[in-house]
Amino acid sequence: AINCYTTRIYNYTLSFTITTEDDLSEFWEALLMRFELQKQIPNLNDFVRFIYQLGQVYIHYKYQFQIFMEEDTNHFFFTLTHAHLISQHTIENLIAKCVEEAQYEMQGGNISFAMSKMIIPTSIEVNPTTQSTPKTSKTEVVVKPAKEIHRTFSFLEADDLDDLETTLDALSIMISRMNSDLLNVDEVHAVCNYLGQTAGFISTSNETFRISDALRALAADIILHKEVFIEKGEALAAFITAFVNDLIHWKEMIFYAGAPSIDFMDASIIANAEMIRSVLDPKESEDAIDLDDIFSF
Repeated sequence: AINCYTTRIYNYTLSFTITTEDDLSEFWEALLMRFELQKQIPNLNDFVRFIYQLGQVYIHYKYQFQIFMEEDTNHFFFTLTHAHLISQHTIENLIAKCVEEAQYEMQGGNISFAMSKMIIPTSIEVNPTTQSTPKTSKTEVVVKPAKEIHRTFSFLEADDLDDLETTLDALSIMISRMNSDLLNVDEVHAVCNYLGQTAGFISTSNETFRISDALRALAADIILHKEVFIEKGEALAAFITAFVNDLIHWKEMIFYAGAPSIDFMDASIIANAEMIRSVLDPKESEDAIDLDDIFSF
């Protein structure tokens, strides 16, 4: 076994070698599109989001790392190699933001997470043919696992949904440039325009208005502090890329794959938007996040 917890695991191991953004996207898709895992691990989405954002830090500093997934009867174990290259402050900061209840151990330069398998709640049905039997008789019990219902939502017309996808794709392409180059003022305005368009599309539903409002506020703050946004563009690139990927994943789950509720990922997207705003505003309260701390090694 590779994990820091136990050697008593099943004989198979799933591994990913991460060197580029594309490698990280493969990990994202491989886990979040395996719906049996989503049923078994209740906070898998938050955990994968953490791995993705931490992976962005690795890639930003051109570090290669591997992710190993192992399993026993009661747990899934995820191990990231070369964790010693990243400051413990950075790792703990991302854990607190994404998966604050996660169990993790660091050992020999690696960090391992133990994800408990969900104990599926059950409903008990008594077979009607046995209800009149004496109390001393054994009652036949049928145990059925409770099912988590995922469904898609259709509050956007087909043309608007197509426009939303085009806008998010354009936003993703624009943000990807931040990893290798500083955006100019016109490009910053384009980013804000795409955020505003996205907000406009999803504001048509009362249930998604909170996300829409958060995107509008973020766009307004980026325009207001565009010099800071440009100055800190390289340091912000990893986090904003993960934020945009969250929006794209939200769109896929809400409109295509199915989500447990209309407010799926609301808290995460809104919190991340507020975090970016706090970095941009130099007059933010003392609780504001300092990029120099987050990305210090």
